[in-house]
Amino acid sequence: MNGMIYVILTLTIINSILIIIIFFVLSNYIREITERIKELTDEIKETLKEIQPSLKKSMKNIESTTNNIKNLSNIISSVSPLLLFSGSSSMGKIGKYIS
Repeated sequence: MNGMIYVILTLTIINSILIIIIFFVLSNYIREITERIKELTDEIKETLKEIQPSLKKSMKNIESTTNNIKNLSNIISSVSPLLLFSGSSSMGKIGKYIS
């Protein structure tokens, strides 16, 4: 009976040691993953800082182009009725194509 108790105690101690080793290995692995995530986060922040000025410039260009298109659309919509009712046959044809 005493021999069985010693075997159980020995197996329990070995099991505890193995669990501690597993936790130690996992903690190191998690630490490495955390450091890599931090590095990637820093790289992303730097990339965003580099891209931000060009994005602002692109947005300004897009807004300018949109305003130009709106202005052209307004000009065409104000001129097309005049072309449709124009007495000249060629101007009337141009108005039909525009509208």
